[in-house]
Amino acid sequence: MSVAKASWFRHPLFASVLAMVGSTVTGAQDQRHFDDQSIVECLALQGVDARSVAKVSNLPGLYEVDAGGGDYLYVMQDCRHLVAGNLYEIRSDHQLVALTERARSAKRREIIAAIPQSEMLVLEPPETKRTSVVVFTDVGCVYCRAFHQQIAEYQMLGIEIRYVAYPSPGLGSSAFQAMVSAWCSDDPLSAITTLKKGDTIPPMDCANPVASHFRAGQEIGIEGTPTMILPSGRMLSGYFSPAQLAEALGLD
Repeated sequence: MSVAKASWFRHPLFASVLAMVGSTVTGAQDQRHFDDQSIVECLALQGVDARSVAKVSNLPGLYEVDAGGGDYLYVMQDCRHLVAGNLYEIRSDHQLVALTERARSAKRREIIAAIPQSEMLVLEPPETKRTSVVVFTDVGCVYCRAFHQQIAEYQMLGIEIRYVAYPSPGLGSSAFQAMVSAWCSDDPLSAITTLKKGDTIPPMDCANPVASHFRAGQEIGIEGTPTMILPSGRMLSGYFSPAQLAEALGLD
């Protein structure tokens, strides 16, 4: 799903409009029960690029659709009615279970697991590592620079920081070229520090993961930097102080 389409997808009128369109297009198929592939093809007629389709447990006839970029929608088996939004389960103890966010978290873990740690810039704690956090970072954003200035404080809390490149202006931008140069330098961590201070580094080029990192971030649905992915798959957007991040991670 493109950036433009993702914006359209999130519009509050999308669910009702798409449901009406789906009813019109598939009106002659009222009695059909589609299989997964047929649902994918049906959604493609509405401009939805379904990454995956899965049955929703305990809700016969309802399917969860991963539309990419962190977007999910729900479709009935006859492909006549669609809902874009978050699905919750109300448990017997009256607690809400965020089913859609659970699916997003699982997808984020899958995407992060596909990025080799050797491609990340890893800042290890000086003593015991208690946990690690993947941080999609840019070299120009103010809050990425503020985060980097406090790296030692995160490390002292036992948090390992794993930087992944996310040049917010996009592929081919000056930020992209700067991050390529950093990843290709003899000392990438030192190069990133220099860039985050607002200084420049010599341009370099090599086989590098910056573009693939950026695409992974888009698939996750990152809209700004820094964005952190916790081991649970939870996503934190924006700047978090060392104390705030430790609290989010459940560290004492």
